[in-house]
Order: sequence, then structure tokens, then C-alpha cells
Amino acid sequence: SSQGIAYEDVFEGVYYPAVSLYKNTKVTMNFGPDFKCPPQGLKDFRPMSDAASQTMVEYALADIIYHVENEGKLPEF
Repeated sequence: SSQGIAYEDVFEGVYYPAVSLYKNTKVTMNFGPDFKCPPQGLKDFRPMSDAASQTMVEYALADIIYHVENEGKLPEF
């Protein structure tokens, strides 16, 4: 059953929860791209290895949008 709201006003970024360990626990994880056991019941999923290139694309687009929105307003260097 629900224990109530755990967190409020948390940044709405992207989070990748994976595992929590206690004491001498060991775990082996496979985040892809070659999945030993691919996720079942999901139409679209990508390996974590795609996250780095996706982040670079998002940063580049954010920079472009910033410069377009602020054209003529930024100081010359």
C-alpha cells in the first residue's frame, strides 16, 4: 500500500534508478547494448550506452536555441 508522498519539488530531470545494495550484497547488471535478457513488454527501449550521445545532442540543441533566442542581445567577445 502507498506510504504517501516520498519527495516533493524534485527537479524533473531524467533519473536512472538501478539497484540499492545492503552490506555484502553483489549484483551483476546489464544495461546493454547487448542484452542477455531484454526488457519484456516494452515497445521502445534503448541501452544506457545511448544516453551519452543523446545527452550531447540535447546540449547542442539547447545551445543553438539559446543563441537563436538571444541573437543580438549577447555581448561581443
